[in-house]
Amino acid sequence: EFTLATNTNTKYTNTTLFAEVNVELKNDWNLGVEANQNIYTGNSFGGNPNFLLIDAYVSKTVTKNKRGDLKLAVSDLLNQRNGISNYGQQNYFTESTVNVLRRYIMLSFNYKIIKI
Repeated sequence: EFTLATNTNTKYTNTTLFAEVNVELKNDWNLGVEANQNIYTGNSFGGNPNFLLIDAYVSKTVTKNKRGDLKLAVSDLLNQRNGISNYGQQNYFTESTVNVLRRYIMLSFNYKIIKI
């Protein structure tokens, strides 16, 4: 807070809410959902951006020894990912937006070499 130039005072809040659910189903199927709600408030952010990020996956064990999994995952299901970067010091505040990888789908195969 500045006492001489009060119009340069900056107050902001960045809040993140997080939830994750993973479910093991019958016949070696798994599914999961992860959600992040990002809430930015204050006079430093243009328009107080808020966005919800949801990542989800479904996987199936596909080998007889139960070491190989095939997984289909979707990142940023609602296509709302936003790159906001901010940094503040005693006499300045920097806010920038950056390009980020938004929604994508990935198919992967994982194999456990060592049995756990």
